[in-house]
Amino acid sequence: MSWDVLLLRLPPDSKMIADVPDEGGQPLGSTGEVRRFLSEVLPDLDLSDPTWGILERSTYSIEFSIGKAEPCTSIMLHVRGLDDAIYPIQTLCTGYGWQALDFSDGELICFDSDPAKGLRAWREYRDRVAPGGPAKGVSLTTPDGGRVFFDSFPNQSTQPKNHKKPWWQFWKGGT
Repeated sequence: MSWDVLLLRLPPDSKMIADVPDEGGQPLGSTGEVRRFLSEVLPDLDLSDPTWGILERSTYSIEFSIGKAEPCTSIMLHVRGLDDAIYPIQTLCTGYGWQALDFSDGELICFDSDPAKGLRAWREYRDRVAPGGPAKGVSLTTPDGGRVFFDSFPNQSTQPKNHKKPWWQFWKGGT
């Protein structure tokens, strides 16, 4: 689970998803240009996979789904962590004339008025449905050298010890 944000280039008067034209926004640039923009603003962004960037900082992580399509019309961000995760998003948007669409409420993020409110709402939801998890999620290295992000590891099962799984969940581990 992550707080999902879509970076787009939309008409300046756009405020919410209903304002997005049917044909979408203007391209952000070629995928090469977009990777260059991202690297200029976020030099510690891992772009070893040119279609998927990973920014891991002490209090947050952001995955950047860039894709292969030319030109690049959007970037999906999968954000986990504390409020300071908003700063790289804001820097990209203000620096390149992009907008950030918060998928949790369908509105464009207003960087002038509490831009991290959607991220806080997501954390509150995550903490209700997966209590005991880490604040920012963790990544594990896969055998092929890639990384997989997990949003939380509950400290203990919420099921009582004598709980039996339904027959159709036989493949799932644990009780």
